[in-house]
Amino acid sequence: SLPGNDSSANLTRPVNCPKCGHFFVPATARSAETHSSSPVTPQRARARILVVEDQNYFAELIREALGENYETTVASTLSAARAMVDSGNFDLVILDLSLEEGQDGSHVLKTTRKRDIPVLIFTARDETELYGGGWDQLKAAGATDILFKGINVGDELRKRVQALIAAPQKQSTQAT
Repeated sequence: SLPGNDSSANLTRPVNCPKCGHFFVPATARSAETHSSSPVTPQRARARILVVEDQNYFAELIREALGENYETTVASTLSAARAMVDSGNFDLVILDLSLEEGQDGSHVLKTTRKRDIPVLIFTARDETELYGGGWDQLKAAGATDILFKGINVGDELRKRVQALIAAPQKQSTQAT
C-alpha cells in the first residue's frame, strides 16, 4: 500500500456531497461480491488512475463513474499525490485544484509532467478563473484537459478518461 492511499476500504457507507448534500452508496458497497472473475489481459487488466481529491464525495463519484474498467487510487493531499506519482505507474491523474488547508492541486503538475502522465483537471473552481490565462497556465504546467465538477458528469468523465488514456498510446506508436 502506498503512503496516503485512501483505498476502497471506505466504500461501504453512503457518501455526501459537501456542497449540495446529495448522497449515494458506491457500487462497490452495493455489490462487492460481483467483483469476482473478470477477463485478464497479458499486461495490466485495467488502466491505473490516480485521483487527487480531498472530498470523499467527489472521489467516490469518480470511482462510481469509472466503474470496474479502471483501477483507481485516491490521494487526498499534495504530499501523498506526489509520492504516489513518483512511486506508482499511473496512466492518468484526475486532479482537483483546491485541496484542504489551502493546498493548490496544480503543484502536482510538475511531478506528473516529469513522468509524462496525462492530467485531467476536475475542479469546482469558478469557470471564469480558468478562461484564457488561467487555463493557458495550467496547460503550460502539464494539464491535458479540464472538466468542471457536478453531479451528472459521469458520462463525460468516462469519455474524457478513455480519450486521455488512449492518446499517449497513439503518440508512442508514432514516435521514432
